[in-house]
Amino acid sequence: MASSAKETNGTFKGPICYKLSKKSWSEVITGGECDLLTSSAASPNIDHFTCKVTRPYLTGTVPHSLVIDITHVLDHKWAFIVDLATFCQGNNHLWAVSEQIRKENNRLYAEISVSPTMYQHFLQDPTLHLENFSESFMAYPSFSPSANILKLSLNKLPHQYVRQDGDAQLRADMHLSLDQFGKLIDCGYVTGGSGIYAGGGYAVLAVKHGKHAAKAPVPAHHHNTKSKSDAKPQINATTATVDIPVCKHCQQPGHKMTTHRACLMNLKNIQKQTQSDEDTFMDHSEFSADRSTDHTFDASTV
Repeated sequence: MASSAKETNGTFKGPICYKLSKKSWSEVITGGECDLLTSSAASPNIDHFTCKVTRPYLTGTVPHSLVIDITHVLDHKWAFIVDLATFCQGNNHLWAVSEQIRKENNRLYAEISVSPTMYQHFLQDPTLHLENFSESFMAYPSFSPSANILKLSLNKLPHQYVRQDGDAQLRADMHLSLDQFGKLIDCGYVTGGSGIYAGGGYAVLAVKHGKHAAKAPVPAHHHNTKSKSDAKPQINATTATVDIPVCKHCQQPGHKMTTHRACLMNLKNIQKQTQSDEDTFMDHSEFSADRSTDHTFDASTV
């Protein structure tokens, strides 16, 4: 809703501080505020500029665990645990709570293990209502302990993505551009607190290979991926968290050399060829040395 800059007496009231109003406008339009909206059904609420994620994308310390944001209840930890146990009917559904508090983007998470029944319940509805807390919690599944999670901040997305059903095209384009690097977990466009879209978005990938890190899963020089829309725009993709394996031989992400048979065989062939070349070189060097010695001997004789 817009309001007039004039007071009731007709006197024009200008902005108090140009820089402040300019900054506020930029934050509202580009999504720099903390209160963000997204097209994703998973509602990760991600700021594509600073990668502040309120929907966690954490790997678990054990398989099939859940993570719950407890940032604002650290002073009531005991009440939280008691209410959580009550909600889960004790060890009928609450099997364990990790002693280690998880952290991501300045937020703290409790990791819990629950029964398969309760796990499926939270997959369908992540909302967790506890008796002594006015605000509800969100329980999200963690990812496999062996998974490498990569978050991409996207800029200059086509504006047609924000139209009705445009997120379907966005997901299709992200699959087309990013499937070669891993499994697409989630993607979407983001808006500021006003709901205004400014071309920003995000994508989250899971790569389940190795522990080697790459500088980026997108072209190293420009960090761009192409979206095949009608206008074929160029999308800027910046990595926020990178842990992608890179083959030491072919320099391609997504696998290690030891698990890439073709690369391993090529490396062995190269090593054999190198050894063969070295042997040939040594033989040639010895032969040349013999000829040189003979030539020197002949010259001195003359």
